[in-house]
Amino acid sequence: MVPDDPALAGAPSGGRVTSRLIVGLTAWWLAFPIAFWAGSVLFDNDVYVDSFRDWVGRVLLILAIGGALLSPIAGIAVSLVGRRRGACAQFAMMAALSFGGFFYLLYALLTAD
Repeated sequence: MVPDDPALAGAPSGGRVTSRLIVGLTAWWLAFPIAFWAGSVLFDNDVYVDSFRDWVGRVLLILAIGGALLSPIAGIAVSLVGRRRGACAQFAMMAALSFGGFFYLLYALLTAD
């Protein structure tokens, strides 16, 4: 392939794709508290009636948990493949914070009387 090929003029390069993935995964991690709050607000107290509002609340809670736990892992993988050392360190810190909080909540739930 010739670098000046007009068919490749609009195609994003590997560096831009990696940068966009890193920004997207970071935004997903930053938005998980809002999604968690919105998902927990949407649940009704009635456990026998399953409404659209409850379904949206469940989807938001799943997205929040995914944003907290999966986005740092995916970000580390993307930044390692894209050879972005700074982004890899940032995702490692995000993972440490997320998993530290998750394990603390898990410990608190398991030792509750």
